[in-house]
Amino acid sequence: MKRKFIILLSIFSFIGIIFTGCKRNKNDYNSVEISMCGSYYGDYNLNPYTSTKKLIAQQILLNIAKEYKSADDISNELSVNKIFIEDELMYLKKADLVKEYKGKFIAKGIIIGNEDKKTIKPFVHQIAEQISEIIIEELDSLKLAYNKCSFNEQGFTWEEMKSLFVYTQLLDLNLIDRGFLEHNIASGNPPIRKNLGEFFIHGIEGEPLEKYSVSHNICAIDSGGCAILFCNWNDKNLHPSKIRFSDDDLILLISLYNREKTERELIDECNLNEEDVQGSLKKLVKLGIISDKCNILKTVIPVYYSQDCQIMLKAFDNISAKIINKTCKPNLNSIKKLFYDCGFGENKEQYEAFEREIFVIIVNIATQILIEGNEIPSPPTQAPWIVWGWTGNIIWDE
Repeated sequence: MKRKFIILLSIFSFIGIIFTGCKRNKNDYNSVEISMCGSYYGDYNLNPYTSTKKLIAQQILLNIAKEYKSADDISNELSVNKIFIEDELMYLKKADLVKEYKGKFIAKGIIIGNEDKKTIKPFVHQIAEQISEIIIEELDSLKLAYNKCSFNEQGFTWEEMKSLFVYTQLLDLNLIDRGFLEHNIASGNPPIRKNLGEFFIHGIEGEPLEKYSVSHNICAIDSGGCAILFCNWNDKNLHPSKIRFSDDDLILLISLYNREKTERELIDECNLNEEDVQGSLKKLVKLGIISDKCNILKTVIPVYYSQDCQIMLKAFDNISAKIINKTCKPNLNSIKKLFYDCGFGENKEQYEAFEREIFVIIVNIATQILIEGNEIPSPPTQAPWIVWGWTGNIIWDE
């Protein structure tokens, strides 16, 4: 799946408000964490996070996750006035999150309920254990690849790079994106949603099955790019959708990949307005991506140069192939059975979203196992992200 210029948004919750006109207390209902994967370019008010902000919207999607239901059915089952249900359904339909057929509605996404989690949990933990064992066996091969790259010269040790390699580039970007696409696993394009974008929708009721959720904000231009890996959600203002890079930001950043420079040198070299340069630099310094000491600017993130890309990509591809052949492919039929065991059979159009979500959960749990087993470092505690850059075309976009 092509990901350049795409904001990848992973598990992010908006806790809703009390149902207006409800017969029940709001505590009788669980919130549903909604996530999307793909690209969104529509009206802000119709994006999946805004349109599912209300608890009533979340509960409607959960209620119609598996079968078509009328507004009357939903009203009776949720004990909510039919008028409010109809209003919310029309809003969700406008956001293309529900499908209507003969006056009945079904969710256009996979929403996993608490009962589903009981069925899914043993399966995903079993596969995650298998994946973590393969990665532990392959850490030495990753270290050999690291030793051939420029990261140590850049000032980044193996221990510092290990977590970036494993739960950023290997498990998330390489395995789920490149690897699955190559092996035709959960590799279909996200559904086109009218004039809103192309994206999968996932949701989970209550607590997630995994401790860590991984998400990327990937921004690129022809000469290179920058990616932010978000490991947790302590500060909702630091969600990927809140941090974006303009072309000017990237031009300045990529210019600093080569060597440290003064602000004046950047202005002259990049041919940008002085005020724009100062604004971009202030932003990049605040994010901890570049440092400004004694008027000398330099990047403080690891950068993949051309040779580094070739070396590490080969290592990632080899490990991903082992994971796919030993754990993913042998369990595809089991995942399909899980889909029907959970009762999603009437919503067959969402199978691909289900398959992808199950693998994302598995990968996140595998990350958790590796962290808790002290095989890789924990996510950063001072900031919820890890940042890395590259020169040339993005290495995952092949």
